[in-house]
Amino acid sequence: IIIAGRTTSTDMPTLNAFDSIFNGGIDAFMAKFSAGGQLLVATYFGGSGEDQANGVAVDSADNIIIAGRTT
Repeated sequence: IIIAGRTTSTDMPTLNAFDSIFNGGIDAFMAKFSAGGQLLVATYFGGSGEDQANGVAVDSADNIIIAGRTT
């Protein structure tokens, strides 16, 4: 299970994160869960402006692809 979106949370739980710190404004985020609901990965993406994940996909090599926008 993979979810992605946007957050203003400064204390989102992160795990195996690319970026574990809220960067201000609105950050994009991505979280991956096991089939049983265990959090496997959770990360922020973004800078000081407004960042948003609008879509998420997984390719045949299990790479996670996130599409979105940034200011």
